[in-house]
Amino acid sequence: MGTYFYMSRQRWVATLVLMLSMLVFWWAVGVRLTGASELDRQRLRQEALEFRINTLRGQRDALNIAEAVDAREQIRQRFLVDPDGLPGLIDELQGLAAPLGINVGIEVSGSSPFESVEGVSIRDLTLRFTGVNYDSLVDYLWAIERESPRWVLLVRDASLQGRGGEAEVSGWVQLRFWTIQAAATEQSDLLF
Repeated sequence: MGTYFYMSRQRWVATLVLMLSMLVFWWAVGVRLTGASELDRQRLRQEALEFRINTLRGQRDALNIAEAVDAREQIRQRFLVDPDGLPGLIDELQGLAAPLGINVGIEVSGSSPFESVEGVSIRDLTLRFTGVNYDSLVDYLWAIERESPRWVLLVRDASLQGRGGEAEVSGWVQLRFWTIQAAATEQSDLLF
């Protein structure tokens, strides 16, 4: 039986060469398949990115249709130009109060950036009054509301105090205005 498994030196070398060539072939196929799967992953990532880019381009194009451009321009025109528009705004707020017999003191806060839109800031104005007829105050706030299509504003807070049955109140109302810098009006495409 020992002679049955006996192989000559040439057979050993041939078997070894055959095994080495099979090992090299297996290694080459394995490396190529690994590289092919990585290429497939990269191709899928690239297709996903191209899809996202095309989607964003479509959204950008939808924002640039005529109606959207007109709406954005109307909103831009409603922003208060900071600081150039503040004196005019204060004059208008006091002018709305004068016919109603209200003496309004106005405090203007510092400008702080509005995080949602680049180039837009926020300013709070506090309207202070003393001994004002309640009905006149309501009329004054309605007058501000009627002027609101000219500005982007929000009534943030109010504090009213009265004495028992008297119709006069004292307190304050805080308004928030959205503003843009004077130089930013020329760069209006950056706003939206």
